[in-house]
Amino acid sequence: YLGDGVLVSFGAVTPTGRECADALRAGLAIVEEAERRRAAAIREGRPAPAVAVAVAAGPLVWGVVGAGDRVEHTIIGEPVNLA
Repeated sequence: YLGDGVLVSFGAVTPTGRECADALRAGLAIVEEAERRRAAAIREGRPAPAVAVAVAAGPLVWGVVGAGDRVEHTIIGEPVNLA
């Protein structure tokens, strides 16, 4: 269960050879934007939620699980659990 989060997989469908670099760049961009918005919220006296980013790499299984009207895409593997 993910909750209030976002799970992103780089290269699961089409490997590029630069998945780790792409993931790190995306994570850094998210943190930078979140910090910009957090600082603005603090200046304006609004609640300023924190944001965390985790990046993990390694072998995983990506695919479709379920049947009928209960089908969903999923990613399974240690890197998913670690991040």
